Amino acid sequence: MSQLDAPANAHSEFRNGWPRLTTAFFSSGLGPIVIINTNGLFVEPITDSTGLPTSQVQIGAVVSLVLSVASIFVGMLIGRIGSKRIVMTGFTGMGASSLLLAALPATPLVFYSVAVLLGLFGAMAFQVPFVRMISTWFRRQFGLAAGIMGAGGASMSLIATPAIVAAIAAGGWRFGYVVLAGLFLLVALPLVFYGFKENDRVDADVSNESAQVVAEAVERPRIGQVLRNGRYWLAILGVALASFALVGFVSSLAPAMSDEGYSRSAAATVPMAYLVGGLLGRVLGGYLLDRLWPYLVPIVLLSIGGFAGLGLGAAIEAEAYPVILTLVLAIGFAAGADADFPAFFSREILGEASLALGVGVMVLAAGLASVCGGLGFAMIRDNQGTYYPAFILGGIAFIVGGLLLFLAGAGTQGLRSSRPVSNIINSEQESKA
Repeated sequence: MSQLDAPANAHSEFRNGWPRLTTAFFSSGLGPIVIINTNGLFVEPITDSTGLPTSQVQIGAVVSLVLSVASIFVGMLIGRIGSKRIVMTGFTGMGASSLLLAALPATPLVFYSVAVLLGLFGAMAFQVPFVRMISTWFRRQFGLAAGIMGAGGASMSLIATPAIVAAIAAGGWRFGYVVLAGLFLLVALPLVFYGFKENDRVDADVSNESAQVVAEAVERPRIGQVLRNGRYWLAILGVALASFALVGFVSSLAPAMSDEGYSRSAAATVPMAYLVGGLLGRVLGGYLLDRLWPYLVPIVLLSIGGFAGLGLGAAIEAEAYPVILTLVLAIGFAAGADADFPAFFSREILGEASLALGVGVMVLAAGLASVCGGLGFAMIRDNQGTYYPAFILGGIAFIVGGLLLFLAGAGTQGLRSSRPVSNIINSEQESKA
């Protein structure tokens, strides 16, 4: 059996799995997150050229909602038709949908209909299949690998944003969608075709009994077991509360500063601090999940963002700009760490048998909570005339979310029979070393 079939330790995992992690970093980073992150670039050019109101061309929220709902069905499909086939279908569909936006008449029906298509196909090229793929290559270092993969979303958006800005400036908003289609069809799709590969074998050192468990885990998700797991629902609620907070904060930062009279350039710098914090949170959060008792990590990291959120409103009102940047960096850090949690804790609590389905359910919950966060913060501002109470609510949501994830692990240090498949493999390898 090839050494590549099942990495035996942390070093060999990265030595053998780095081509797959690199593929996941770039291709998942060029997935639907790019549509959501760059959607704002198209709004003003479209409204200027068509006269349509902003609400009728702002498709990001529709894409996010459909993406979240569809992810659970993607998790169910993976065991039947395979992750790679699903991802390639997703990128092909996103590319074709982007070309439709570039070619069809600019009407609300067109924008909303194509947004639904982008969400459906985007779910196929989002977290669920990529998490499934890297989980087969990284057993001991899964948290760090998931964090590195997730950092691709922010990194690729940093690259895609200037390209799309230049395309819109040169050829209008329709040409911007052509460039977006090119990223999906000419960059991401070939990456997946050549670099996406699951490691579906088991190391020869693992016992036949454990090998059978893993083989069954790779083949089919078990929805009944997922829905009956109380610890998993605690984790879902924790992730959902954190998602509510992070989207509420990121959607409210610029308008909150505008309300207090900050310049446009000052307001534009703040999201960059959030992005830097997010990149740090994804990688460091994943690293800590692999090395500490994992249920301790969320309550520490999300509390950092929570206390930062509690103080953000006062800092904005006091015009303490350096403090604002520091607090936003901390909120972004917590948000980046939270993005690692659906994949890691689905695997930790459910095992690999239900990993894809578990991630799909968590993505659905996080997506719905995200919509509520953006709308909820805006409604509080409209009712109170300030974002201050919304920031307090967001800080509390971060802290409570971390506490729920901590409680999801209560007593697990003594539960040997409920370990994930990856832990069974690791313990048997260690006993034979």
